[in-house]
Amino acid sequence: MSPLRHTSTLGLGLPPPRGIKRPTRACSLLTSGLLFVTVLAWGASGAYAAGSVSSGLSSPPAWATGKQVHFFPSSTAASGFTLSATPFGGPPPPVKLGAGPVLYNEGGGGVEHSPHIYAIFWGSNWNSAPGSETKAMVLKLFEGLSNTAYQGILTQYFDSTSRVGKTVAVTSYVDTAVTAPATVNDAKVQAEVAKAIEANGWTAEINHQFVVFTAPGTTYATGFNTGFCGYHGLTKEGVTGAVYGFIAYQGDEPFAKMCDENGDFEKSPKFETSTVASHEYAEMATNPDLNTWHTPKEEVADICRGENNLELPDGAWAQNLQDNHLNTCVHEDPEPPFVYAISKLPTEITTTKAKLEGIVNPEGLETTYIFEWGTTKTYGNKTATTSAGSTRINQAASAVISGLTTGTEYHYRVVATNSTGTSPGVDKTFKTN
Repeated sequence: MSPLRHTSTLGLGLPPPRGIKRPTRACSLLTSGLLFVTVLAWGASGAYAAGSVSSGLSSPPAWATGKQVHFFPSSTAASGFTLSATPFGGPPPPVKLGAGPVLYNEGGGGVEHSPHIYAIFWGSNWNSAPGSETKAMVLKLFEGLSNTAYQGILTQYFDSTSRVGKTVAVTSYVDTAVTAPATVNDAKVQAEVAKAIEANGWTAEINHQFVVFTAPGTTYATGFNTGFCGYHGLTKEGVTGAVYGFIAYQGDEPFAKMCDENGDFEKSPKFETSTVASHEYAEMATNPDLNTWHTPKEEVADICRGENNLELPDGAWAQNLQDNHLNTCVHEDPEPPFVYAISKLPTEITTTKAKLEGIVNPEGLETTYIFEWGTTKTYGNKTATTSAGSTRINQAASAVISGLTTGTEYHYRVVATNSTGTSPGVDKTFKTN
């Protein structure tokens, strides 16, 4: 049987948001065995040492050592989220879901300005039940993303030139060479990506995510899965690579027992498969090189896993995502402000004074900030308005407050504003000496 392919052109040819020019990405040619694949040249800013990025699991499988890969921990596995200092200093974030925020790393390789999902359904079992109904739900999820309130959450995540776009293109392909793959491991997943790219004449670049879905009835190599529901990463040779993801049909073992987040998907693994697909999609769109948006260990979907998975208006199932503007896990935010504010620990605390600290990123627009402070979360006081400029570089924000009461706990947060709106940092506290 010949492979089947379906293409949706959602979002193709549309301009980037707010008139921002897309950067030009250089491409190079990578030879992989007998397969020739056009891939993105990441350049120095996107390259990093093997194994330098967190796996997302406290005990990742041995095959992941030294690879660029980030796992979605199963409900039965321990997350890799640990008490380590944030990139901006201050205390470690609390270890709980929805802790947030995810942090912007200026040295990262960027975000997907115009995401294009290439869904690779590996095995002819995707063309018959239960695969066919699961495939239909996954495509409903992907093809329904453009210009939605769910996609809107991701538009607040940016890089040095632009942000995640509102529209998403989708292309799907069914590889019917086997009914279901056998003894799958990561090398075979990457080989399937290369095979699909060559067969369809696709190209690999930062905006393109190649997602392999293994068909119902697939078997997995010993030691392949030790606690994950899916993962994403980079195929890598030198400083070139393709953004790829792996998602199994969640009705097969070992996924069926490990990945039932809410305890209600046992009879309908299509819901869990769709939810995992939303998780990996969001992380590839915001963190394609695993080095742009994350807390010390978690990514935009990790910190919301298991938090009220939901049915989208089109009937597909998805996971809540971290919203840095709202400082919580949500399933919709159609127009988040394009300004970034992070509260840090204060310094120079005395009996009556403190220096409040934060990070503000103007995201290319003229931006100002204040600090709100007081003895409760209603604050009641604010500092003078200060300019943060109009760059896309993280700016240190600070203000000295005085007239404080000795031995008293105070709440505060940094609040940044530009023409797109206002974004508050998370509430933090300190106590005078």
